[in-house]
Amino acid sequence: MNTKRVVITVMLLVLLAVAASQGQSSHSSKNLPGTFVTTVNFEGTSFKVLHSFTRDGRTTVLLPFGPPCCNDTRVGGLGEWIRTGPREFAVTEFFFDSQDTTVPLQRSRLKLTLDESGDAFSGPFRFEVIDTEGNVLFSDDGTFTGKRLNVVPLD
Repeated sequence: MNTKRVVITVMLLVLLAVAASQGQSSHSSKNLPGTFVTTVNFEGTSFKVLHSFTRDGRTTVLLPFGPPCCNDTRVGGLGEWIRTGPREFAVTEFFFDSQDTTVPLQRSRLKLTLDESGDAFSGPFRFEVIDTEGNVLFSDDGTFTGKRLNVVPLD
């Protein structure tokens, strides 16, 4: 009976350790999921956005209002990401310029590379305005850099 309790206790501790490790952030030098502050360089202007990447291949980007660029009315975009190499990822994000149902969809396609530490990324992107059939009406290229925002415990 005593041996059985020890075995059960050890099994429980192993299960708890596995659960705790899976609950940790997926942050590593080769994993993208997390939150980043991203500096976008586009059409001679630089601005910051917040990027969130989830483990299941989704991404959300939050955009600032107003200057320095074009009095942008967009608030954010949603998209998907896939791994294309050891530290490389393809990201596609979609935006609407307004609630008007006749405005074309906008998308950004990014080629993102994590640095060795996994705490930063950089790469090129292409911003496109597309019609309902996916035809590109406008296209321009830019670059970006991002820095991971980590958990900061209260105490």
